[in-house]
Amino acid sequence: MLRQLLSRPRLTRMLVCRLVGVYMLTFGQRIRDLRKASGLTQREFAEQLRIDFTYVSKIENGRNDVPPSEQLIMRMAAVLAVDANELLILAGQFDHRELQKVALKTPEVGALLRRLQARQFTADEIRRILKVMDETDEKNEE
Repeated sequence: MLRQLLSRPRLTRMLVCRLVGVYMLTFGQRIRDLRKASGLTQREFAEQLRIDFTYVSKIENGRNDVPPSEQLIMRMAAVLAVDANELLILAGQFDHRELQKVALKTPEVGALLRRLQARQFTADEIRRILKVMDETDEKNEE
């Protein structure tokens, strides 16, 4: 699954942003925006997910101690008709083993992830990295 994420430049950038904390919306805020755009109340959304509506409130307000399971996030994506990978990334859910395999094959990936984890990049540096990624994407599309 991680290979699929890394092969999608937009999602890769979102993952990088999430790791360094520069992505503007939290998982809960994104869920709230999508739910409202779908015209669902918290209660209706919770019923479709087969969970208690108070849990939806906790998620949307960032008061849940642990992110929802991958399975629940997949159900949320289905109900909200959005890409599940976007929600998984925002929730910090990704396949650690797959990420480790990629880092083993490409040591630079491991170095980048370690620096991101240690937050050794400034926001400006992250923006420059993302700009280079965008430029690379544009060249590859031509």
